[in-house]
Amino acid sequence: MKKYLCMVGLAALWISPMASATSQSMTRIQSHHSVSITIKRLKQVIVAKGATIFADINFAHGAKLVGMPLRPTQLLIFGNPRLGTQLLESRQTAGLYLPPMKILVWRDAHGQVWVGYRNPQKMVHESGVVGHVRLIRKMQHLLGVFSQQAVGQP
Repeated sequence: MKKYLCMVGLAALWISPMASATSQSMTRIQSHHSVSITIKRLKQVIVAKGATIFADINFAHGAKLVGMPLRPTQLLIFGNPRLGTQLLESRQTAGLYLPPMKILVWRDAHGQVWVGYRNPQKMVHESGVVGHVRLIRKMQHLLGVFSQQAVGQP
């Protein structure tokens, strides 16, 4: 019994950091709107702040084209070349990770719509870019601002 409790305790210690790392690597905010309205609101605020939308990927539409079901799931990839170029100047291979400004909007199995984004610091770190702390904080701040404005009360 003692050995069993020890194993359970070790498993809990092993699992809990993974759970917190997962929750820390993505911010998730509940939306008060449908996926399409949340995306529309996101696009409006992104463009109003002077950023460029590089891609609007509608995963549900893609799934429908191949005859597969998928709840509404849409990804916006956007950025500001003035900011991203600074990262590319320090390491061109960072282009594999840029732009780090990506917001996913989806409807879960319970009908709730969510807005999620990864911390750009993690993506920039993975690219090998060092420094640019103020720039990365600005990106993180903007992701939060854009998301909050998109999910606001109707």
